[in-house]
Amino acid sequence: MLISTACLKVPPDHYGGLEMIVYDLATSLHDKGYDVTVAAPQGSELPDGITLVPTVDVNTNKWDENIALLKYLPYAEQADIIHDHSHQKLIYQFLSEFEDDNRYCSTLHCPDSILYPVVNPCLITISRDHRDRIRERYGYNSEVVYNGIDLDRFDYKTDKSDRYIFMGRPHPDKGNLTAIRYCRELDVPLDMVGGMLEDDPTPYAIEVAKLCRLGSKWRYHGPVTHEEKRKLLSDAKALIFPCSDTWNEPFGLIIPEANASGTPVVAWNRGVFKETVVHGKTGFLANTEEEFKDYMQMVDLIDPRKCRKWVEHNFTKEIMTNNYMKLYDRIESGDKW
Repeated sequence: MLISTACLKVPPDHYGGLEMIVYDLATSLHDKGYDVTVAAPQGSELPDGITLVPTVDVNTNKWDENIALLKYLPYAEQADIIHDHSHQKLIYQFLSEFEDDNRYCSTLHCPDSILYPVVNPCLITISRDHRDRIRERYGYNSEVVYNGIDLDRFDYKTDKSDRYIFMGRPHPDKGNLTAIRYCRELDVPLDMVGGMLEDDPTPYAIEVAKLCRLGSKWRYHGPVTHEEKRKLLSDAKALIFPCSDTWNEPFGLIIPEANASGTPVVAWNRGVFKETVVHGKTGFLANTEEEFKDYMQMVDLIDPRKCRKWVEHNFTKEIMTNNYMKLYDRIESGDKW
């Protein structure tokens, strides 16, 4: 049984990396012969043969994982493996009294941990940097499984436009204003894709909107459908990822999505980016702002074929699923961490 969030449907209508991971994992496990149940918000759509347990109505109870728990708990009690991808991991409150129950594991998709009420939660992190940070800060050991994508959902393209792309909700951690500033200073066009400004009209979000005024070469798209994202990524000259140094990105699914489209990435030379970007081959890793802008102007040196191959060999849904299956086998054999 896979437990998704109480936030977005599976698969998500717009961008939702975690929920797309749950969808791809569920379909891949089903294709390999597993009997798969997914707990996800009402309105989620899964292929025939996969059981959906509808949890919350995202229009009225978005984020309410307590309600979701009440919906899926009876099904969890019957599952051979319970794999929790939710934010709060409430299922552990019920499993904590069963230390001999070798059925559960959870993937942490956010930078920080939660307090698990069990000694060995069988925690899974999504990069080595993520693993090391969680261990250093909270003392939890974890196994690493990189996120993977469905390559068929992305168009590989070598003929690029002159437009750069940034994807992330308007927030100082994500670096939206930094991305706009770099593009304005270089006088290059930018497509900015993120959340609805109306949903969270903070001063920061308002400033993003003001700088991406109508008619300018810096465009704010808000949330987009997968088809729109697919075209924007494949057309883009490069994806830029100038997040704040206060934000410890655990993985950054948009990076393999861009590379799968033949689009190079420019990011910082730290953290998970050193695992997901090969400097000089799939993009560039900068140490300073000036380096970052210099590398933005050097992306034509990156071979789109190497970008695609990098994802094919490291970040596909098939690789991700196989790595999770190895952990499921360990859990069923009684191994805990």
